[in-house]
Amino acid sequence: MKQSDNRMDNSESKRNEDKVMKDYNPVIATVFGRGAVSVLGEKTAKFGCKKAMVVCGKSSTKNGTLDKALESLKAAGIEYIIYAEATPDAPDTSVDAGGDIAKAEGVDCLIGIGGGSAMDTAKAIAVLLANPGSIDDYLTDPPTFVGVNVPIILIPTTSGTGAECTAHGVIMDTANNRKPAVFMPINLAIVDPELTLSVPPRTTATTGMDAFTHASEAITTNNRDDRSEVIALAAIRNIAQYLPKAVEDGSVIEYREKMSQAANWAGIALEDAGVHFGHSIADAFSAQFGTAHGLNCAWGSPELMKLIAPAVPEKVRLIGEALGAFFTGEETSEEIGEKTADAIRKLMKASRIPSISEMGFSREKTVEAAAIAYESGLRFACPAEITPEITEQMFAAMYDNY
Repeated sequence: MKQSDNRMDNSESKRNEDKVMKDYNPVIATVFGRGAVSVLGEKTAKFGCKKAMVVCGKSSTKNGTLDKALESLKAAGIEYIIYAEATPDAPDTSVDAGGDIAKAEGVDCLIGIGGGSAMDTAKAIAVLLANPGSIDDYLTDPPTFVGVNVPIILIPTTSGTGAECTAHGVIMDTANNRKPAVFMPINLAIVDPELTLSVPPRTTATTGMDAFTHASEAITTNNRDDRSEVIALAAIRNIAQYLPKAVEDGSVIEYREKMSQAANWAGIALEDAGVHFGHSIADAFSAQFGTAHGLNCAWGSPELMKLIAPAVPEKVRLIGEALGAFFTGEETSEEIGEKTADAIRKLMKASRIPSISEMGFSREKTVEAAAIAYESGLRFACPAEITPEITEQMFAAMYDNY
């Protein structure tokens, strides 16, 4: 690496030396493996639960995803009700309605089955079981921890969000068009790769890119730490090797298993280190276009790595290497950013991620979303300076460069 980069490396080392303490969040108890959902009833009974609310989306009631879970609950003598009103971005209205039903039915356990929105909806409903009012009352900035009085069990059916191992729920504040979070304790995650076999190629691709951005941002956030880096890099290596394969042929359980691992590991990494401006970008696209979170994350990631490479060149190089990029050691920080961005674009194309223009959105509307991203507090966790001008340039580059 050239002299200018060595100076930045020394500065980064000094910053890490000054950071002498780190609070590690406990990893949530997890059952992982093919057929793992079969233990749901047994585990639920051990919590002393008699009546569970199963929170999911409507598609889960039609594609057979729920069948094994419900069979396990029945076998253990657990009564249950199904709340199939979880929708993308977990709106507060759905949470409040679910909370009313859960209270009226007297449930004593929340089971979230589905993607991140279903699991976050279940988490937030558990908050309302123990606390009065609307979920909006608990969406504070910064987020706060809220106690619950029922067990929360989470079962992902996609390989992306890692929400089963994060002790927070991201909820859409529909009145203010923002996505804050609320923190609460989680009791158990059950990760069964077999439940992801029916996920279609596009969703496989976008959720996989969501997991990638959790890992890459955890490595580069201002709150990064060594443990998160190790776990996140392992996730990226899995994603680089197996995401395109899972998109090409999702019936191969090995591919699904490796992607389930990756999403779970990336979730563990972000639980400690968090994410940064890439998720501000993703939320801005959600607000502007209503597009899938993982797709939005993918669009922002290459340009984000280019932006932050001068600030954290060694971290960005690690991400590029995990993706398969080759570095001689003589690259400038800008060259590191370009090589890593190219590796991300290669992964996106191999996973059939469409461009912004291919989705039918104009460059003008894309750049307009920059103002929404800049308002996010996540920019303060980014290692590079974020200004309105830089944000507009990034959004233009997202449109132009992929």
